[in-house]
Amino acid sequence: MANVFRMFLFSPIAVVYGFIIWIRNQLFDFKILKQKEFSPPVVVIGNLEMGGSGKTPMSDYLIDKLNHSYEIAYISRGYKRKSNGFVLATNQSGLYDLGDEAYMIFKKWGEKIVLAVDSDRRRAISKVLEAHPEINLILLDDAMQHRWVKPRVVIQLSTFYKPFFNNYLFPIGTLRDFAMEFKRSDFLIFTKSLSADQENLDKISAEMFASGLFHPFIFVSDIQYLKPVNCNGKILTEGEKVVAISGLAKNEIFFQQVKNEFSVLKYISKPDHYRYLPGFFEMENIAEANIICPEKDFYKLIAIAPKPERIYYLPISIQIFPEQKFISQLDEAIRN
Repeated sequence: MANVFRMFLFSPIAVVYGFIIWIRNQLFDFKILKQKEFSPPVVVIGNLEMGGSGKTPMSDYLIDKLNHSYEIAYISRGYKRKSNGFVLATNQSGLYDLGDEAYMIFKKWGEKIVLAVDSDRRRAISKVLEAHPEINLILLDDAMQHRWVKPRVVIQLSTFYKPFFNNYLFPIGTLRDFAMEFKRSDFLIFTKSLSADQENLDKISAEMFASGLFHPFIFVSDIQYLKPVNCNGKILTEGEKVVAISGLAKNEIFFQQVKNEFSVLKYISKPDHYRYLPGFFEMENIAEANIICPEKDFYKLIAIAPKPERIYYLPISIQIFPEQKFISQLDEAIRN
């Protein structure tokens, strides 16, 4: 009943929003609005939904798999940063110069990649190539709807538990673009499955086919949680008493993982990209507690923590199935 009421209430807004999106897509499809093509291949990582599909872990995965073969530039809009315009990351760049997700990528990969943030992706690419002509691969984060740049490869992500073809256009659902725009993707990866294996690949492929949709390159991925570690590299012993803090699009999965391995005294759930302010630990009465948080929150929390060594983040990695097929086909698509 709640879903029916929501559809009835928000349908007029969805119609107006959908019409605007449709017009925009048509303008690009008929080349009235021009895309700019760059000589290094551009790989877009994106989705049709409003967040929560795992774009940052996928970007991290791609950098890990491709940085030995390519000189990579990673470009993001730098969501929730305090800076403006184009920013090229340096060792002096702070968390709010780049935004939490871009800063996390930069802290991990540093000198192995070039990283820049800018809401104008064409300007960002041009400036990066001007400063670093050696770049021969560009990863464009969260850019499936940013159609001003012509990509060589589009990797679309959608969660396994709520795939795009079972969703609705905003504000009835969380789609920010029409489901049929999946046809612009070269690779379709269903993320956050319980296990990245043939069984789940067959399951999601069958569900998609039953909805009347087909894609030639479908993959599934899962999340692998590693041991929590602090700023000094210390690993937290399993079973310890902790406070779990999370500011993700979906906090429940993270909390469940912490609960599985630790004795949780308190859960603190915050919105995605939440900005923690000085006094947060005192206000929550957790200054003396061991904290476990996602890596995206880690750098924000240690910046204001009275005891930074008590903050642990839970590293994650993703597994794609079938991985070798994905990597080989992606490399071929990039080179062609």
